[in-house]
Amino acid sequence: MVVTNGTSAGKFIRAHSLDELPQIWDIFIGNMSVIGPRPGLWNQDLLTAERDKYGANDVRPGLMMEA
Repeated sequence: MVVTNGTSAGKFIRAHSLDELPQIWDIFIGNMSVIGPRPGLWNQDLLTAERDKYGANDVRPGLMMEA
């Protein structure tokens, strides 16, 4: 079985961080902050419950987690 690493367009997009443009746009329009919790995936119920428990879902999601 041959496994490919994607298309050349996909490699270019990832190599130049163009896949981050939607998040940058969300920061500019105020839906996200630069530093904050990353949004959880739809199937991360335990993560969502822990964030609710400690109030982490009360802040805007961020592009980077705080250190």
